[in-house]
Amino acid sequence: MDFNSNWKYLWVFIMSLIMAFLTVLRFCNSEEKQDKSSFFRELLIETIGSMFLTFLFYEICIYFGLPHTLSVMLGGGAGFLGIKTLRAIAIKWLENKFNAK
Repeated sequence: MDFNSNWKYLWVFIMSLIMAFLTVLRFCNSEEKQDKSSFFRELLIETIGSMFLTFLFYEICIYFGLPHTLSVMLGGGAGFLGIKTLRAIAIKWLENKFNAK
């Protein structure tokens, strides 16, 4: 690994931090804060999941040969959507594919 290839991951890391921050803002505005322990647990899961999705989609895009800047943008978009949204999209797609309800 050369020095220049490591700098590409810095941009992905910055994008994942931005997406985590936006996820926290979205989560705090949408969820009811009655039970603090479950709220913080869900907040932590959403934040780390957002960062993970950003890195995962970046690596998938790089694997398929997309340019670095486009891969960072698509990774950030997937991180912003979040785990719950992508899970709902996947479940809906599978239900339509296999005619299951």
